[in-house]
Amino acid sequence: MSGIGVFGVGSPFGDDRIGWEAIRAAQEQGFAQRHGLQRLEACDRPGTHLLALLQGLDSAIVIDAMHSGASPGTLRRLDSAELESLHGTHSTHGFGLAYTLSLGKMLDALPPRLVLYGVEIAAASPEDGLSDAVAQAIPQLLQAIACELAGDLSTNAPACAPSL
Repeated sequence: MSGIGVFGVGSPFGDDRIGWEAIRAAQEQGFAQRHGLQRLEACDRPGTHLLALLQGLDSAIVIDAMHSGASPGTLRRLDSAELESLHGTHSTHGFGLAYTLSLGKMLDALPPRLVLYGVEIAAASPEDGLSDAVAQAIPQLLQAIACELAGDLSTNAPACAPSL
């Protein structure tokens, strides 16, 4: 397999479902067809399943919730170099995205080009739904990813300057 994949990581709890909701919105907009994607999928929490999805792709974009102290709905783009410096504190998952990507690198199971779009969230408890601030970030997130896909992922440079 080769090509480009976009993956939304998440869980069913509160704002942590942002990856799933972003993928659902992208599917509704025909993202896969418009951007020639090999894969456009939501997956439950990072882990070895995500590594299996990334296997064999040339490029991948991963969407995940994050906690960094910024306002909910804030977007952050991390390129390959920045991903190497991630620590588990940014992920909302126990077996976090940073650990998954580190394991993938050790196993040589990552695409040559990988970009993460993190969305700052407020709450991830079972009682909460997707907050308005996080839901309102989805159009900007998809626009940033569309710019990324129109650009040259090999240089980690989006085709247009997304306002993150």
